Amino acid sequence: MAIDVFWRNLRTAAGLFGPPSDSAGSPGADAARLERALHGAAPWLIPRSVNGFDVRDFDFLEPGQQEALRQAVERFRSVADQVSAKKPATASQKREAGQAFLEILEVLKPDQFIEADGFRIQTLLEKELRGKLPSWVKGISCETGTDTGDDPAVWIWLHVTDEATDRGLVAKHALGILDEVQSAFDRIGSHRWPYIRFRNPSELPASGERTA
Repeated sequence: MAIDVFWRNLRTAAGLFGPPSDSAGSPGADAARLERALHGAAPWLIPRSVNGFDVRDFDFLEPGQQEALRQAVERFRSVADQVSAKKPATASQKREAGQAFLEILEVLKPDQFIEADGFRIQTLLEKELRGKLPSWVKGISCETGTDTGDDPAVWIWLHVTDEATDRGLVAKHALGILDEVQSAFDRIGSHRWPYIRFRNPSELPASGERTA
């Protein structure tokens, strides 16, 4: 699928652009990441970084996000097409393309999702579940991959507070919450098998571990 080609290109370019800081999301973090990317060569500043992009693949985003994404890609591609293969990009070209590229990263967050499908599932689940979960469920995150049977799967992590766990709220309301999330997942549609899990802050160091 074109979206998978685009996502691979984008993730590769994002790695060349430079990793987000540990304070990602805090004021000034994006500006700092951009400034780091502007020093030295700019191997990310090539048309291939956004090859395969089709805004229609992101029809699950809000209209405003789709338009912002489309414009950012067009601005990036316009600069990338002007960069000569025989000499480095100028400082102004790097800054203009870097600002556009950072806007793309802010919308799509390829640093957080190995596959575009993970981003799609999480985006749609957040919409479907808005206002339907207890306040002590602080957010969700999705990881795609294959399970122990080598079948396509998605791990849906429900981030709950330590206090909710300590007070027994998770155990008490788990079945109802799991049903709510499963119903939302069924509504958005996916070929992946969902594994829905609770996780509290004390478990975050083990976030790379999965249990199918």
